[in-house]
Amino acid sequence: MRRVLLLIPVVMYAAVVMHWNSQGTYEPTGDEPHYLVIADSVGRDADLDVTNNYETEMRSPRFYGHRLTATHSIQTGNASYSVHGVGLPLLLAGPVRVAGVSGARAVMLLITGLVPVMLFIVVRRLLASDLLALAVALTLSLGLPFLVAAGQIYPDMPSGLAILYLIELILSGRLNNQPSHLITGCIVMAFLPWLHLKNIAPALVLLAGLWLCSWSTRRVVVVFSTGLAVSLAGIMAYNFHAFGSILGPYRGETMLWTAAHGVPVFLGLHWDQAHGLFLQQPLLLVSLLGLVPMVWWHPRASLFLGLVYLSILVPNAMHTNHYGGYSFVGRFMWSALPVWIYPFCQGFQLMRSARWRAGLLFAGAVWQLMLSAVWLHSGVLLNTLSENNSLYPHAQKFLPAYHDLAAAWTSSPNYVFLIGGLILISLGWWVCGRTKADIQMTGVLAHRK
Repeated sequence: MRRVLLLIPVVMYAAVVMHWNSQGTYEPTGDEPHYLVIADSVGRDADLDVTNNYETEMRSPRFYGHRLTATHSIQTGNASYSVHGVGLPLLLAGPVRVAGVSGARAVMLLITGLVPVMLFIVVRRLLASDLLALAVALTLSLGLPFLVAAGQIYPDMPSGLAILYLIELILSGRLNNQPSHLITGCIVMAFLPWLHLKNIAPALVLLAGLWLCSWSTRRVVVVFSTGLAVSLAGIMAYNFHAFGSILGPYRGETMLWTAAHGVPVFLGLHWDQAHGLFLQQPLLLVSLLGLVPMVWWHPRASLFLGLVYLSILVPNAMHTNHYGGYSFVGRFMWSALPVWIYPFCQGFQLMRSARWRAGLLFAGAVWQLMLSAVWLHSGVLLNTLSENNSLYPHAQKFLPAYHDLAAAWTSSPNYVFLIGGLILISLGWWVCGRTKADIQMTGVLAHRK
């Protein structure tokens, strides 16, 4: 009966979107209208040629508050194809045809509404407690970034949900015990690259993790490998048809393979006062406490999770659109964020006192309530590219800032918070040698004896 409470987040997500709609704020911006144009083409014309759909949108805007000035498409013969992934528009095509932007947002709300369910499933398995799982899932999912990301029309949150689902299938061994997961897991993995080409990297890491599982049977490996291979072949065929290259519309020009760019953005996705995961959701600092114990007690699972995480975040950090371009702050962290639930549970398990645990979750909820007073009625969530946003405007000069990549190396708060993070990791290492507070990690081989 308690599990009905997992519906609370999706209700709150809808309430936030309806509030912004009533205020006329945060209408589709950045790439969102372009995803909607592709969805319109699929829903109305049953094709991916967006020529006529852009013409219609430019004559009488339906998805964008102003007239579009760029099409984000490439002409191939008499047709033009969007440079954006077609996976998300395929999911949105029907709702967009029926209800336009509102239909698309409704689908995104429902997709993000599955996040607390997945968090509950993961935490319940790791900590062996329904009550703790419910408390953690609700506290995290009712805070940033989920509360504001839910209605955004981007593939990042669906990608993060799909990756978390696949990780849990691999670590839990459910593919052997529940054959239905074999079909759904294969479909989800095959669909990942269609959401965004960047998802090919985590999909390959996930497949490698499946190959290394102690419980993995030949049937499971063959099914998943075949599904992903067919999917990649389909993407290459579509790219060749639409753009004349199996690599798609992008080449290396969308990535800046330099440490001077990638390292500050990578750090900023964790520590920046607007984009940073740990400043948006400070409760996840507990994850730093759990890193060393998780690596010590579950080395292979930790390596697997680390590789999945880096395969998502490194390409995002190298992208020319810092932090996700003209969209919500921290968007490039959304698809990687769910991975942190595993070290979070390990850090949470180190706290033996029920009062400590309850107090921590209560403090996290109160903190998010205070943050909502900042972001609910201001434009701080939109990454303007020209200035450094802050979720803490009154303490801005005391907090880390990585928006200006050159100045990131000379900012004192940046170093202070990095040292604080290292202290938390070291504290976890210290506790690890003095207690045995393990989590129920299984699946990816070898638990340290």
